[in-house]
Amino acid sequence: MDLHEAIRGRRPIRKFKPTPVPRDLLAEVMDLALWAPSSGGEHEYELVVTRGALRARIQEAVVEQLESIRADCERDHGHKIAEEVTAFYRDFGGAPVLVFAYAGTLPDGRDDTFGISVAVHNMMLGAHAAGLGTAWAGLPCAHSVERAAGLADNGKTLVGIVPVGFPDEEARPTARKDNRVRWIGY
Repeated sequence: MDLHEAIRGRRPIRKFKPTPVPRDLLAEVMDLALWAPSSGGEHEYELVVTRGALRARIQEAVVEQLESIRADCERDHGHKIAEEVTAFYRDFGGAPVLVFAYAGTLPDGRDDTFGISVAVHNMMLGAHAAGLGTAWAGLPCAHSVERAAGLADNGKTLVGIVPVGFPDEEARPTARKDNRVRWIGY
């Protein structure tokens, strides 16, 4: 698959097969994430790959927070999106792997959300090219989920969770909005 196909073909997957993802395949995908640029070349972000019992504890913690997640999402995005998000977060579509994406810290103390976002994008493109599906999941109750999973000690800000697995649905292309690129002087 070439780069153009990967970019245009990658879609969020919200239903996964229970098939385990081989560690060597995940390692290849994670390696692509690590090639992402970051602010000042610092690469201080962190990706934590979870499965098995830890993944199950994470899921339990998320389920305990579903009403709060739904309320936050409904306030910010409306009822329809809140219902879709809540349904997905109930089990992250059955994905056997959850990747926690943590921002690094810039020299001025702010979170480097740019660096981790580009790394996650590389990871998602690499996963798609390898036949895996992904979806970006923001988590408003991140701290309580981290504590329940025992991940709260790295001193970094959790930016999102990325479910990873073999797709059990056909990705649907969505229309792209026009007029998001302005040309000046051309």
